[in-house]
Amino acid sequence: MNTEKKLQYFTEAIAREVEARQRRARHQAANDLSEETASALESAESRAHFQLEATRRKLLREANKKIAAATTGARANFAAKRKSLFERLTAEAAEELESFTRSPEYEDYLIKSIAQAQEERGFADGALLKLHPRDMHFAEKIRQTTGLNATEGDENYIGGFVLESAASRADYTFKTRLLDLTSTVIFF
Repeated sequence: MNTEKKLQYFTEAIAREVEARQRRARHQAANDLSEETASALESAESRAHFQLEATRRKLLREANKKIAAATTGARANFAAKRKSLFERLTAEAAEELESFTRSPEYEDYLIKSIAQAQEERGFADGALLKLHPRDMHFAEKIRQTTGLNATEGDENYIGGFVLESAASRADYTFKTRLLDLTSTVIFF
């Protein structure tokens, strides 16, 4: 081979080698770029997922706070309405009881209730019977029926009576019964 052919062969060999190296470098660069892109993409997806989850938790907390505030407001409103209704019903019940004490049936009710309480609780003739001042006009009939002497009690009784002896006390006043009833009311 002559020098020129050798030179051409050598030049072609170098060109092939350079081209092969360039191909390998491009391929390696493409692989590196692909790996870096995949890594960057994975990192970006991870950050986006973390930010999305953080935003979701924040929105959930804010929603829960709003729900709690609305619930608290609704509960307070409901409690106020419930209390108002309860007070109105209690006042109406007291008015009904007060009205009953002015009815003709009240005298019979009072005398029968005193006799029944005296019998059930074992109050003897020496027991003290207290009546609302308005009911003192029934005292003589009560004494004739039950043997108990009536004395004037508290004006807060509304109606009914209190029986007392040395050993015990029994409160059958309408006010106490109304208070007992209202203390057992359960609200849902």
